[in-house]
Amino acid sequence: MDMSAQPAFSLGDYAGPPPILVVGSSEPAARRASEAIAAAGYRSVPLSLEQAPDRIEIQPAASGIWLELDDAGGTFDGLVEQLLAEARSGRCPAVVAAPFDLIDPLEAKVSEPGIELLIDPDIADRATALAKMASWTIANNAAVNDDVSRDAGDARLRQLSDEISRIAATLARLSTGPG
Repeated sequence: MDMSAQPAFSLGDYAGPPPILVVGSSEPAARRASEAIAAAGYRSVPLSLEQAPDRIEIQPAASGIWLELDDAGGTFDGLVEQLLAEARSGRCPAVVAAPFDLIDPLEAKVSEPGIELLIDPDIADRATALAKMASWTIANNAAVNDDVSRDAGDARLRQLSDEISRIAATLARLSTGPG
């Protein structure tokens, strides 16, 4: 039985894990998050601050939610509360990336282990947060459809090794930069 992280056959972009919902306060903010997510091999679904609450409510499955803020403009308090509720319920983790100016209001609200707060993150911070998000999602959904009594230990080890290799390759690719 092949337990690799990649499917043995191709179903396009929909064969892998569920997408990561990307909520950006601006187009450049959404692009920053989406590029980091794509570099790690995950699908992303970009959303505006206005679209996000309704979409998160109806999304059947998500690997996570990434909120990327540029500045204090716009209202994101309700969205942060929604992310907290999603993480507390175990439905999906979240990453909130913001500039230093927003550290006080966000730090006061974001106190859930399922939410990673990034302040003025670089590409390595984003890759690390994405790896944590992937690990959280795998850990919270590992037994949902698996019968562990029938799963061989070496197959699980191989699957974990494949995922770690993929994350390490992504970190290496991101740390070398363009060129």
